[in-house]
Amino acid sequence: MTTLPDLIHQANEACTADGLRVLANILDHADVISRWTIEEAQRLGLPAAFAGHWPQKAELPVEYKVPRYGADASLIWKALEWKVRTGRIDACDPNLIAEALEGEAADDGPRWLDRALADLLFLLAWPARTYALHREIDFTAQRVVDAITSSPSCVLDLNIDAVWPAARHRLLMLDPLLDVPEECPWPTFVELAEATAARIEKGQEMERRIVRKEPVPPEYERFMR
Repeated sequence: MTTLPDLIHQANEACTADGLRVLANILDHADVISRWTIEEAQRLGLPAAFAGHWPQKAELPVEYKVPRYGADASLIWKALEWKVRTGRIDACDPNLIAEALEGEAADDGPRWLDRALADLLFLLAWPARTYALHREIDFTAQRVVDAITSSPSCVLDLNIDAVWPAARHRLLMLDPLLDVPEECPWPTFVELAEATAARIEKGQEMERRIVRKEPVPPEYERFMR
């Protein structure tokens, strides 16, 4: 029986386009991811009251205290790092440590994925067809793959429609005359993954055609200029 870690490994080993397709198939089985997330959270010692609600609810069932940042927050964080790296954890403010770890938990999961998705939506919706854009779509799609394969649990709060307004705003800021739909053209991850994979493969085909000096569609005539 193929397990979630097996599928994650497949996505990591595949090229970007195929990795997206593997992940799209995984996301069709949210119940599998949910069960795996709960089991992994409990294996790591997280409380059961938290395990069944991550990442929709990120707070742990403990009292949260406001950390003391002092006059210069960045220096406070650096001093904290210095104490930890030199083995003086007892001298650290535990609330500061908790605050840093809370941020990392989000940045290595839901926030990482949301940022990558917003960039990918922007690139897919931009009307130009250039080599630089083709490479950037490939690179950004790999960021999406990396975010999900590094933290599969983050897809349990995946909402592409919620990410689309930020991408749409960026598009209209660059060109207010662009015809950008209010609703996301790729509202599910399956649709987004397939559209992205198709664009990556189309760009690779255009590269081969140009090298062979074969004709390309009009929208790709400036592809390598």
